[in-house]
Amino acid sequence: MAALLVVWPAPAQRGGDHSGTYKGDVLTSGGKVENTLVIKDVGGKVTGTLTNQYGTLPLIDGAMDLDDLFFVVMVNDEGHPFRMVYRGRIFDNEFQFRIEAGERRIDLIAKKVS
Repeated sequence: MAALLVVWPAPAQRGGDHSGTYKGDVLTSGGKVENTLVIKDVGGKVTGTLTNQYGTLPLIDGAMDLDDLFFVVMVNDEGHPFRMVYRGRIFDNEFQFRIEAGERRIDLIAKKVS
């Protein structure tokens, strides 16, 4: 009796080091806003900066879990501080983010540039 050999394809690799620079634009009522995200992922702890119309902001409480990224930035908009929460998932070298800024929800796609 011949043995039946079944070969299953290996699952797509998930996780890994997603350190690098990512850029993406957000359309607002005031026009297009460029966002540059520089992240360093060390064992799931993420540090770095986000540069946009508010300046260069440090990432707070940054964490990576497989392909999911979470961080917070504190923004000072004309003397009014507020918190922006970024939750994203990476797909083929681009992060797809949902940003919570107060009651607003904003989508951002940031593609890896380096």
